[in-house]
Amino acid sequence: MRQVVFRVRHPLAAVVTSALVIIGEAQMAQAQVELEGVTILSTRSERDVYDIPANVTVIGRDELDKENVKDIDQLVRNVPGVIVSRQTSATDPFNTFGGFTIRGVGANRVQITVDGSRIAESIQDGTRDYISLDLVRSVDIVRGPASVLWGSDALGGLVAFETLDPDDILAPGSLMNGELKTSYDSENEAWKKTAIVAGSISPHVQFLAAYSTITANEVERSKARADGGIWGCPRNIDFGATPCNQLNPTDILSNNFLGKIVATPAPGHRVELTADSLDRKIEVDQRHDLGPEFSTITGLPTGAVNEDFQRVLNLQRQRYAVEHKWDVGNELFENIKWVLSYSPQDYAREGRRVRTESAVRMPDVIAQVLVLERVDHGRVRVLRRARRVRPCIVEELAEEAGERREVLGRHGAGLEDYQAAVVQEVT
Repeated sequence: MRQVVFRVRHPLAAVVTSALVIIGEAQMAQAQVELEGVTILSTRSERDVYDIPANVTVIGRDELDKENVKDIDQLVRNVPGVIVSRQTSATDPFNTFGGFTIRGVGANRVQITVDGSRIAESIQDGTRDYISLDLVRSVDIVRGPASVLWGSDALGGLVAFETLDPDDILAPGSLMNGELKTSYDSENEAWKKTAIVAGSISPHVQFLAAYSTITANEVERSKARADGGIWGCPRNIDFGATPCNQLNPTDILSNNFLGKIVATPAPGHRVELTADSLDRKIEVDQRHDLGPEFSTITGLPTGAVNEDFQRVLNLQRQRYAVEHKWDVGNELFENIKWVLSYSPQDYAREGRRVRTESAVRMPDVIAQVLVLERVDHGRVRVLRRARRVRPCIVEELAEEAGERREVLGRHGAGLEDYQAAVVQEVT
């Protein structure tokens, strides 16, 4: 928006000038025409969105910047019928996005592409989030079956990402332009920094180089309670486990590089060389299950103690491509396009776990504590007492078991009767 400042000394001139400004703004508003979105990927040919018999949404770079879209979840928050799920579980603690679900169909039945190259399918606990939206110029979302044009993995729909071109950064008549962007998200303390530069080597050759990096941590819960509310918190806080209102400590580092060279050697011909690389590393210190493990049947310690569990997820996506487009413009062929691309992708998970197993026969030792608590305090405190036992320390348990025998003797319970009661109680 342009700001115009007028300095006027005469009141009548000021009124006339204001009227001219208002009339000029009205004429500019009438002259502004909002162009319809253009989609290529939904029909494999360039068409206006309103001219194709399908539900297609095209999100351009201006809208991405205006809405400050940071991830694929925010990308579709205003797109009806499309959702993105975030998963965090014991088997997949990396807090990643699973993928797109279009009208109830998701997982590997929604095709995702970057510049025409498919994103790898996910496993049961995997992710399909191999995208850095800072280097994207447009996104086409086809809601509904697209298998006829794109194959069986587009049964639910298609989400196609197109990366930046030099023309998106270069201003008309400029030899070189650049952008620097940074943003912060308090939800997971994410810092995003992006640098883009584009230039013209000659009237027929342009280049683009872009780099984006993201550092983030685990998502902070705003309404959860540390004690678990009415359900309680079963975690071993005394052993260093995270409270029930926190996720496992997480460190995220993502780096994305994009390089392009675009040449127009002759009228109607366009040659594009692309190098695209994404490397994302997520490190999780799994602390929610630290401490002794308890049986889900009896509620008693099993003898195992979780002391440390470090988990790492490495995501990598690369794409190297040569593309040629020829605008033929005759009655037989409108244009001819061929692409030669190589896009390796990798999903690797690692884990290092320290876990202590007890060398003693734990049911006998725990059962002694169980019977003693029944004699002294009744059944209500049985599991509470058993949960305070540390079965990994054999010496303490053996010493404690000897003390229990003496106490039982004073209560008049023989050792044989005591063991028989233990077996009956456990079974």
